[in-house]
Amino acid sequence: MKAKALMICLFVLSLTAINFAQSVTVTPKKIVYKRPKPIDEYKKSFVVIYPKVKAATPALSKKIETAISYEKNTDLNIKDEMSENQWLEIAS
Repeated sequence: MKAKALMICLFVLSLTAINFAQSVTVTPKKIVYKRPKPIDEYKKSFVVIYPKVKAATPALSKKIETAISYEKNTDLNIKDEMSENQWLEIAS
C-alpha cells in the first residue's frame, strides 16, 4: 500500500516538474527614448513597450523574443525614429 502511494506521489511530482519546464512568462518592459532634436514640442520623447520573455532556458527566451520583436515584424527602426521620421509616440 505504501509503495503504491509512493509511486502515485512520484508520478504526480514528475508531471508537475514537466509542467513548470514548459511555462513561458511574458512581461512588459517600458523604455522611454528621448529625441535629441524634436520637430515638435510634443515629440520630445516616445515610448516602446517591449515584451520580455522568460522561458526554461535563456536561449529559448532569446529565440522567442526575436520571433515576436517589433523591429523584425513591423520594420521599426529606433535610429530612424530618433532622427528624421518622428511619427512614433507610443508602441506596444
